Amino acid sequence: MSVLLVDGDNLLTIGYYGAKNVFYKGTHIGGIYHFLNTLRRSFEQYQLDKIVVFWDGLEGSQCRRKIYSHYKENRRQRVRTEEDLQSYLYQRDRIKQYLEEVYVRQGEFEYCETDDNIAYYTQNSPNERKIIYSSDGDLTQLVSQNTQVYNPSHRKLYSPNDIIVYEHEKMFV
Repeated sequence: MSVLLVDGDNLLTIGYYGAKNVFYKGTHIGGIYHFLNTLRRSFEQYQLDKIVVFWDGLEGSQCRRKIYSHYKENRRQRVRTEEDLQSYLYQRDRIKQYLEEVYVRQGEFEYCETDDNIAYYTQNSPNERKIIYSSDGDLTQLVSQNTQVYNPSHRKLYSPNDIIVYEHEKMFV
């Protein structure tokens, strides 16, 4: 059994900003277009049995910010207008609806971030071959005999013993 574990917010953000010139009847749909095409290509390329998309839950990082106030402080903040935010949320909701229609499993839990959910799934399904789709460097610590990470920024699938370079630092997995 093989499964693709998708960092939904990460993949949507890549498509939203990367396909910013994709419109349908005047509405920006670049995030939707990129997201669904990426899942389709991955399903075919890796001969998957299922796909599970995880989303950041409401106030997902608040618990960590209470413990460590500088959590995610160094992240590059994208300047979003209210119109951009509404477009992003619209596309996020539409993707969720489309995934329901094609029976793609999804998970979103209050106070949990996507990487928490992916880590939990990975650690509790030992008999599946798993591919994690995310550019989140924290997820490389999950690489094992049964778990690989596909980083869309590098366009590479990482396995045990590969060297991954993140922000000019080498990591061995």
